Amino acid sequence: MAGQAATGKAFEYSILEQVVNIFNEKSINIEIIENTSYTIAKGFFDDFTEVEQNKYTLASIAGLHYIFESENQIFTYNDVKICIQDDSQGILGDVRDVVLKSETAGYEIGFSAKNNHKALKHSRLSKRLDFGDKWLNHPCSIEYFDEICPIFNMLTAKKRDGIAWSDIDAKGANVYVPILEAFKRELQRLIDTYDDVPELFIRYIIGKQDFFKIIKQNRSQSTQLMVFNFDNTIINFEQTLLPTEITSIEFKENSDTTIIVTLNNDWKISFRIHSASTLVEASLKFDVTLISEPTNIYLDNVNWINE
Repeated sequence: MAGQAATGKAFEYSILEQVVNIFNEKSINIEIIENTSYTIAKGFFDDFTEVEQNKYTLASIAGLHYIFESENQIFTYNDVKICIQDDSQGILGDVRDVVLKSETAGYEIGFSAKNNHKALKHSRLSKRLDFGDKWLNHPCSIEYFDEICPIFNMLTAKKRDGIAWSDIDAKGANVYVPILEAFKRELQRLIDTYDDVPELFIRYIIGKQDFFKIIKQNRSQSTQLMVFNFDNTIINFEQTLLPTEITSIEFKENSDTTIIVTLNNDWKISFRIHSASTLVEASLKFDVTLISEPTNIYLDNVNWINE
């Protein structure tokens, strides 16, 4: 079974390919930027069987045809380019995998492609990583680093010894809970200090640019569409409500690995902390998922059609 990276990249290529097909059907020129990301994604797509490729194609067509029924002004421009973005853009907050752009018109459409999962970011914490500065443009306090450094120093020592995570006793009480408690306290300090933290928090977690999220759902043979339109650049969809306050930061019930951040305007985000490897590392990863979102966010499922 192909890994998540391979399936995700293959879906990115499929979306690009079907966008190009739509333009070709309309006899409108579109330029493909054949960068390294394009080559990698095409390689993953080509490695799949014809049967699997057809599933990617059906999933892409289902989402794209619906999108372009609404966002059809892109077809009026004669200098449109399309590219698959490097993954490094996601680290900077641009989660769009595939981008269509007319430079003369100053118009863009971006797609975030997900194959059978709805995860958001996979942010990390470590003794040197300043999540406040990286996520919110506001630095963490010395007190935060004083709290987390002894725990990460312990992990560094165990990493040198080649210790496995499974050999650490009481990981919840000794590692996860104190790290999450420090994270909670620091996030609350940032909220209390800077008024723009709620908006910056959501923009970091969801994405800094407006975009369409296209999720290939294998079991139901459907494509889920979500529209995040914070800056109202997606013309024919309602502007997405941003939060103005974070109302609670609490541990999930009966969990020592997950905290829930609740914001106004119906935003709720889950952060599950864990190790991403068998052996101990000197950092921990968050799996971030969206629990709830504003009711004015467009959300729909489009069934695949076998033609």
